Amino acid sequence: MKATEVQVLAALDPGESYVEPKFLLVETARGDDGEPVTTIDVISSVGSRGWTVNTLGQSVPMSHEGACEWAVSYAASRDIPIVYERYGDRERSHWRELCGRAERRRGGERRRGRL
Repeated sequence: MKATEVQVLAALDPGESYVEPKFLLVETARGDDGEPVTTIDVISSVGSRGWTVNTLGQSVPMSHEGACEWAVSYAASRDIPIVYERYGDRERSHWRELCGRAERRRGGERRRGRL
């Protein structure tokens, strides 16, 4: 899969659910020192048993943009079609600018068992 084929989407709100069987989740927040720290997880459905979460990096000092770029490359190399991302410091109205390519899906097509 090419990196250009990987979709980067704004992460769903807490309480909403994902339907993709496998995806990456990139979350960036500000650390105690004010610098960005990022966590990247590979999340996979295990059917009716729920989800597995494999953390690739936790609280890594990395910019959100750099983390998204890395996640897209990783996803493409493993045929994972979607990267969800959330940057804790940005207002919801700015979701389109996140990672430069994020888009938000509306309605129920992205919902399934809670994560």
